[in-house]
Order: sequence, then structure tokens, then C-alpha cells
Amino acid sequence: MASYRPVNAALRALDVLVAVNRLRGRATLGEIHRQTGLDKATILRMLETLEHAGFIVRDTAQRDYRATGKTLLLSAGYDRHRAVASIVGPALAAFRLSVAWPSDVALFDQDAMLVVETSREPGPMFLNRMPGYRAPVLATSLGLAYLAHCEAPVREAALVTDTTGLADALVAVACDDQRALLLRARGLACAARYRWSDTAARTMESLCAAA
Repeated sequence: MASYRPVNAALRALDVLVAVNRLRGRATLGEIHRQTGLDKATILRMLETLEHAGFIVRDTAQRDYRATGKTLLLSAGYDRHRAVASIVGPALAAFRLSVAWPSDVALFDQDAMLVVETSREPGPMFLNRMPGYRAPVLATSLGLAYLAHCEAPVREAALVTDTTGLADALVAVACDDQRALLLRARGLACAARYRWSDTAARTMESLCAAA
């Protein structure tokens, strides 16, 4: 349990920095507002603070913001993914030759699944899962497959606190129906991705019938 309440200003600054990184050259004030939901005055203060600290720079010609090399310092202490990627790389390539379908390997990273290696190749079907991609836990097959096999306390915490990316139709029942879905995912060795609320319920019904 935390000793102090979170510093909201620090959380907002981090939200803005994450948005600038994700937007990659499209980080205008309006786009950051759409990404974070923060009011524009707050975003501007955070941008100026981050620029003063050297983590972002403003492109006056394009009227957007870009991350600087200094942001690499924020991840310098995290290297577990590199060790895992070097181990699973050859096995992942061999598995693709066997099944003729790309796969990903990811690590649970508190609020997301961090993709550390993939056998996907760039092209029309490349679905934005490069190494470094953070996939929502409850809204992707990566997350559901992990939760179906992890320890009960980890699964319960994720179900209660993380609904990032879940379709609206599933949010209200996540804590109940999601448990059943995870057990079925273990038995079927598959899981469904949710993106559209009008298909989410039918997807769950299909999985129940298949189980």
C-alpha cells in the first residue's frame, strides 16, 4: 500500500510524454488532447515542463512535439526483455515454419503485455506488434492467454483493476464472465481479441459453445 497519494501533476506529465512518444511526429496539441483527455492548458504546461527538462523538443515549422534521445534514459534500467528475446527467437522462428503462422512472445508488465519478440514480417498483414509494443491485457489474445495460466492473485488483480481496451459491452461483466473465458482459453489454447462492442457478446457466446 502506498504511503502517499500520487502526485497528479507528475502523472499528467508522464501521460503527455507517453502520448508524444506514441504519436511519433504527429504530436500536436490537439492530438495529445485526443490521446490523453487532458485539457489543452494543462497539456501545454506539461509540454513546456518536459521541454525544459530536455525530454521533448518543439518543431516550430510543423507545430508539433517530438521525443528527444534523453527519453532513452527512462528505459535504460529495464533489460529483461532482451534476455528473453535472445532465448525465444530461434524457437519462435522454427514454430512459424511448423505452423505457417506468425506468433508473438510477451512479458506481463503490470498493465500491459510487452512484446519482446515476434515472427511477424513487415507487410500488409503486419498488425502493429513489433517488439516494444504494449498490448492491453484484457483486450488481446496475448493477455488472455497469460492470465489463463498465471497465478490466481495476479489474475484477480488484473480482472479487478485493468479494463483497458475492453469493449464497453464487457466492462460491466469482466469480473465474472472473464474468469470463465480465461478457463476456456486455457482449454482451447486460444483467446479472442475484443474491439467492437456489438460483436463482443457474440464472441463470448461462441467461445462458450465451443468449450
